[in-house]
Amino acid sequence: MLKKKIAAITSMVLVAGLLGACNPGPDAGQDTEGTGAAGSAGNSSQSSPDGEGKEVTVVTYWNESSGEKAFQEEIVELFNSTIGKENHVKIEMEHVESGDYDQQLAVAFQNGVQPDIVYVRSTNLAEYAEKGYLASLDEVPGIEETVKNSNATQVIGENAWRGKMYMLPQGARTIGLAYNKDLFQAAGIVDENGEARPPVTLAEMVEDARLLTDVGKQQFGFCAPLGWGPAFVQYYIALPSQSSSGMVNGYYNYQTGAYDFEGVRPMAEALLQMKADGSIYPGAEGLDNDPARARFAEGAIGMMMTAQWDCAVWNDQFPAKCDWGVVPIPVENAEDAYVQYCGSSYSYAIAAKGLSEGRGEAIGLVFAYLHGEDMTIRRCEAGMEIPWNSDVVAKCDFSNSPKGWDDFCNVRKASSMVNYAVKGYDLDGLDSFETEFLNKVWSGEESLDWWVEEMTKRYNEAAGRYMENNPGEVADAMAGRQDPSLDLHR
Repeated sequence: MLKKKIAAITSMVLVAGLLGACNPGPDAGQDTEGTGAAGSAGNSSQSSPDGEGKEVTVVTYWNESSGEKAFQEEIVELFNSTIGKENHVKIEMEHVESGDYDQQLAVAFQNGVQPDIVYVRSTNLAEYAEKGYLASLDEVPGIEETVKNSNATQVIGENAWRGKMYMLPQGARTIGLAYNKDLFQAAGIVDENGEARPPVTLAEMVEDARLLTDVGKQQFGFCAPLGWGPAFVQYYIALPSQSSSGMVNGYYNYQTGAYDFEGVRPMAEALLQMKADGSIYPGAEGLDNDPARARFAEGAIGMMMTAQWDCAVWNDQFPAKCDWGVVPIPVENAEDAYVQYCGSSYSYAIAAKGLSEGRGEAIGLVFAYLHGEDMTIRRCEAGMEIPWNSDVVAKCDFSNSPKGWDDFCNVRKASSMVNYAVKGYDLDGLDSFETEFLNKVWSGEESLDWWVEEMTKRYNEAAGRYMENNPGEVADAMAGRQDPSLDLHR
């Protein structure tokens, strides 16, 4: 647990973008008269009589997650036949393909035919809030308890803008270490009960990888998909380093208010040592994340970094042929561990138009249903999303959940999203730390010492440039860039 409640201040879009915030769609200045989702939302009647002759308030809702289509249809039908029926409220949901979603939403807002409950990407939040398209949550009647029970935090530019919150932190995104229990047991890396014993420290991870490697059997201790590019360095080296260094995202020192890539050194050294030992699956430089996960599923790889979305991958996309589990990321010093990195997904937002048309109570009822604790538990047990409020995990029954899902949820307990201001930066054409690691350090062209020193210097200079050129954008976050009293120890 954090020893001090962290101020609700923005983390920068570098991480937010990697964690799923897509680029906005093309400029939406085209006619949509009667076509597509944008053309249909405004044509839905906002009230209609039910079987008893009473007026039913219609609340429109767009779902952009194709993977949740069946689930969403089920919960909408449940609402309409129970809570909605009792309160004369009906949800009308429309599925919108994620590839077209941003553009269709922009057109819908522009033409005043937006749905009442709508998914808004963080990259678009400030624009839509400034234009008055969205209602802040404190304007919506009937959702006070939902907001309170969500353990909500404001992250400016992510789910909040100018002191107002527009979306709730809903799901947690975690990173852990996946390990092949069968290979661990075969190699004798077991506890007193003969069960596979995953590593707790980085040194144990390196040694286990060496013991698990048998080139003759084409069996390797670790898989590192460097072909995933900068995302590999960010997700599987930098962000996991937070739990060893205590620095935000692994490389931002909140005590000094400066970038410091010394925090990433232990994890980077472990990867480089496994490379030197021959423990890493060959061809890592050209191996993308999907092929890497497929090879782990085949059963000949001992360990690899993983994120919670891999649970579905190893259950459905590449069904694992081995017994596997997930544990928290190994740390440099087990007696001095910090909270792991944790990202967040956010709830749907509420369009302001519906409130202005007098449907606020009905919209609040639907929002509270979709984002209340009961639905959070239901989503978690189905293996869709780890609750943002980790206390809810204890209330879940994982007996019918996908294999490994409870492991990912347990990793959440060692994790915490640090809502802390990381300075923006302008690299002015220079390569990012991820690219420099891949092209120069992993290749052997430059040393890790060079990388740590150069990236620390480069990013602090880049932060200075950004602040000089964008004083208005950083003003709100200035107070949170340095806090010597903050403590991220577990």
